[in-house]
Amino acid sequence: MSAFEAKADVVTQMFAFGPIEKSVEELLSFAFACDLFCVVNPDTLLLATSPMKRLSNAFGEMLDDAS
Repeated sequence: MSAFEAKADVVTQMFAFGPIEKSVEELLSFAFACDLFCVVNPDTLLLATSPMKRLSNAFGEMLDDAS
């Protein structure tokens, strides 16, 4: 059993309420996949977040100007 599977087992035991157990397992698997993607592709993450930061800043400035 890997360290990730051990952590997933602990979390699912904490939240073992039937359908929620499956949801927690899926959430942990997606979180692990995202972490792995970010570690393997740091430049892609930077390229993806830069336009969103600019858009967020522009939207904030637009709201400031409107008030």
